[in-house]
Amino acid sequence: MNSRQNEKGSKVARQVNAATYDCIIFYRWFTRDGKQERGRVMARLIAEVLESMGVAVWLDQHEMSRSSTREQVLDGIRKAFQRVRYVVILAAPGDWDRFVDHDDIHQWEWEMSLKSDKPVWVLQYDTCPEIRPHPIDLAHRMSSFSVLLAGLVLRRAIEVRTIMMDNVDATLQEVVGCNDATKIIPVPQVLPYSVDQKCPVKSWIRNRGLETLVFFSTLTLYSCYMLL
Repeated sequence: MNSRQNEKGSKVARQVNAATYDCIIFYRWFTRDGKQERGRVMARLIAEVLESMGVAVWLDQHEMSRSSTREQVLDGIRKAFQRVRYVVILAAPGDWDRFVDHDDIHQWEWEMSLKSDKPVWVLQYDTCPEIRPHPIDLAHRMSSFSVLLAGLVLRRAIEVRTIMMDNVDATLQEVVGCNDATKIIPVPQVLPYSVDQKCPVKSWIRNRGLETLVFFSTLTLYSCYMLL
C-alpha cells in the first residue's frame, strides 16, 4: 500500500514539474507604506480574470506558502519562469523602494524578465491616470531606484499599460490576444458600464463583493492626491 502511495505521489510530482503555463505574474508582496495586501489582491484579480479567458497562470500564492524559505521561493519562481510564454509584472507606487537592496526578490524578478526573450507586459495600477504608460517614462521613474533595471527597460521592447476599473478587462484581452493568436478573445461592443456586458472583471466583482470596486477607487484617488 505504501509503495503504491509513493508511486502515485511521484507521478503527481512529475506531472506538476512538467506542467506548462501561458504566463507568470510578478508583483510586490509587501511595501513599506503599509499597503501589505495591495499587490496580493491585485495579483489574484488579474490571475482570475486571465484564467477565465483560458490562460494558464502561474501565481506564487497558489504554489507556495508564506512559510516557504527564500531558497524555495527562488527555486520555484526560476523553474516556473522557464515554462511560461510571457510575463505580466504589476507595478504600483512604493513597489520599487526596496530595489536598493541587492537581495530583493522582486528586483530579481524584474531583471530576469527583462534579460529574457519573453514578451513582458508591465501593468501599472494605483497611479494617477496622468502618468503616461510608456517604456521611456517607466525607465525614467525607475532610474531613481535601479539604474540597471532602467537601462534594461530601454534596451528591449516591453508593453506598458495603466489599468483602472473601467479598462482592466480590455487591457487583459489585449495581453492575451497579442500573446496567443489561437485564442479568440471577444471584445465587448457595448458601453463599459452596461449592465448586460459579459465582462470577466465585472462578473468577478459581482461574485466577490463591493470591496474590489472600493479598492480600485481608493487607490486611484490616493495616488492623484499624492501628486498634488
